[in-house]
Amino acid sequence: MIRNMSKQFFIILSKEGSVGLGEFKEIPWHKQERENILKAVCASVEYGDPIERGEYRGTHSTVGDVEHSEIIKLYVDEGLSMNKIAEKIGRSSRIPYKHIHQHNASVEGVGFCPACRRVTSGFEKTLARRD
Repeated sequence: MIRNMSKQFFIILSKEGSVGLGEFKEIPWHKQERENILKAVCASVEYGDPIERGEYRGTHSTVGDVEHSEIIKLYVDEGLSMNKIAEKIGRSSRIPYKHIHQHNASVEGVGFCPACRRVTSGFEKTLARRD
């Protein structure tokens, strides 16, 4: 009987020697084998690119995505000059200049800035310009 028992039945043994037989009744909302649970609950999974971190390279550090988006935010939202941005982030004035132009080239060319998109800064489609 035990060898041919269906999968919904179970046996439980106690240390004192008692034996129990039970039935596990499947609940109606339980996931079925091969059922696509994400489709059943109308969920979609999106895999974004990982956020790039700045790297220390001996004499200098590279600019990561978070710092890039901070440069764009300081330039667009707060209206700081490139020298003021450089002072605030502790870098040379060339870094903000380079990243603002890199950001604008990406927005004009591809339609968005990949670095700003990865950190969801809200500036991914905004040109960093002052009128």
